[in-house]
Amino acid sequence: MSLKDAFGAVLALKKREVTYTRPLSPTSVVVTIIVHPAVYTRSFEGPSEMSVDAREWVIQKSVLEEVSFPIPPKRGDRITDAELGTFAVDEVHPMYDLGGAVIGYRVRSG
Repeated sequence: MSLKDAFGAVLALKKREVTYTRPLSPTSVVVTIIVHPAVYTRSFEGPSEMSVDAREWVIQKSVLEEVSFPIPPKRGDRITDAELGTFAVDEVHPMYDLGGAVIGYRVRSG
């Protein structure tokens, strides 16, 4: 089993189907993909008692390639989960295998 296969097997244990959108002018790119919630979440108070939720997901590069989504994910993309709501992507960090190839992305919103 390759590291890429092991990565996919571990991520398959915890997955959510979401709509992933890249807003563009004049048209947007919208796909339905599987993402994997990371253990990182936070909720903190902002100005005027405004509550801010932050989430983090892991997205396999191969999942984006399968649906022909422009790689890499970018700041401003939107993740819409039927239960959790819509989140704007703030940060994208590539994830590498042992050879240095990108196999996924850690995507944060906040």
